[in-house]
Amino acid sequence: MKSVTLINLNFSKVKKINNIFSYSPLLETLIFYNITTGNLQDMSYMLYNHSKLIYVNITNFDTSSVTDVNHAFAECNNLISINLNTFNFQNVVNMSSMF
Repeated sequence: MKSVTLINLNFSKVKKINNIFSYSPLLETLIFYNITTGNLQDMSYMLYNHSKLIYVNITNFDTSSVTDVNHAFAECNNLISINLNTFNFQNVVNMSSMF
């Protein structure tokens, strides 16, 4: 699987998406659009170690409750573009090695 697009999903009761896509060796493009994430707290290692990942677009994520993004995009050595324009990091306490 080279591309994943997630559209109009309700993750409002989900608190952790850590490791959700980690170690997906063939993934090149990942698009999240209009995902409801009001209670999300842990995004650590979310996309860790994606050696072929080139493009990530994460729009409309409510990250106001997120406290942990450590290693979220670490070891994504071919990442050319990532859109985090809507991210709110005001409550993040662990941002170590995010990239």
